[in-house]
Amino acid sequence: MLSNTPRSTGRINRAFTLIELLVVIAIIAILAAILFPVFAQAREKARQTTCLSNLKQIGLGVMQYVQDYDETYPRLQLGNDPARDPDHAVQMYTPDRANWNYYSWKEAIEPYVKNGYQRSTNWSASGTQTVSNAAGGIWVCPSEPWGDTWRTYGGNSMIFTKLYNDETETKDFEAQTLANVRNTANIVMVGELGTTERWNNSGNDLTSDWWAHGGMQWPPQFQGAASGAQYDADIPEGQEGTRSWPYTYFPRYRHSGVSNMAFADGHVKAMNKGRLNWCENINVYGTPETWKGEDLTWMYATDWDSPCGKYAGSAK
Repeated sequence: MLSNTPRSTGRINRAFTLIELLVVIAIIAILAAILFPVFAQAREKARQTTCLSNLKQIGLGVMQYVQDYDETYPRLQLGNDPARDPDHAVQMYTPDRANWNYYSWKEAIEPYVKNGYQRSTNWSASGTQTVSNAAGGIWVCPSEPWGDTWRTYGGNSMIFTKLYNDETETKDFEAQTLANVRNTANIVMVGELGTTERWNNSGNDLTSDWWAHGGMQWPPQFQGAASGAQYDADIPEGQEGTRSWPYTYFPRYRHSGVSNMAFADGHVKAMNKGRLNWCENINVYGTPETWKGEDLTWMYATDWDSPCGKYAGSAK
């Protein structure tokens, strides 16, 4: 007689216990804690690579300008108010720009770069003329924190010289020439700078001020944590009045302690924080400093314990 009772298959269906489920969750959490920082580092590395590419394009643009203009670098910026500086009225050929909106080396290389320029009447003196500004595109590092910054790169003011010194505003500076920059492979030409949230901008120049690069102390510390490397920050809203100088004129090491820089021979590389040295990487021997026009060759003297004496051979 056949039975209607189903036969057992020998299998027992069971669910995960609570302990097993918690173990799996813990393993997933541990893996996530390990992998998420790795992913973040990978994203930052990609942004650093884009930033490096930006500087490469900017550096090549400058080098093309130099070749077209008798191996002379563009000025840091040109004024636009002859009343403020009548001695340079002939050179101030940008009266269409707003008083705060200087025509700088960034606009000078526009024909060679193209990418990263905007045109607007808001930047003109009259409010009706259209002027061009370096803004966005390759002029912004993708790691900048605010999201609406115009520019994050500045030029070494020993390479892109000013029209006149900062103190008297009368002494004229010569435009820098390629021949005068003796060790182009070591001299920083363009670098990343700190930015201000309120002004959506960085400084126009990577300062060459030796006192600040030396940590504002004597004897100056031109390399390491006590050097100008300490002025490494982006400035949030409300702090721009007290911290815009020197932070927005110094290299910003926003890529996990690394800052990208373009050098005077056109090559680019990343520099670790504290590695930069004013004597070797910023100052152009024989070029007067921008505050009073002082001759700084005494810094390289070898007959006393000078701050840059050991670099005298390569600098001259």
